[in-house]
Amino acid sequence: MITLYRAEKDQEADKIEEKLESLVVSFQSEIVTDNDKADSVLPYIVEGNKRISGDSKLDKYITELERELHIQRSVTGDACYIDPDTGEIC
Repeated sequence: MITLYRAEKDQEADKIEEKLESLVVSFQSEIVTDNDKADSVLPYIVEGNKRISGDSKLDKYITELERELHIQRSVTGDACYIDPDTGEIC
């Protein structure tokens, strides 16, 4: 499960949340009301045992997630593809 920890009013967190929604992935958004209780600088994402924080790391995570989902969805659809290397229909 992907969980976004964020401040209530945070434009960057809003953008991350919008991107996750546009990717149609299951995630939770948790509002952290006391910044002293946050384990990292807000916003940050926790997925399993991974914690992703910092603008560049969050951007990289979202980009990799988007790429992974695109590949996953392209091969699990009800479609036939032609292998570009062999020309065989799969």
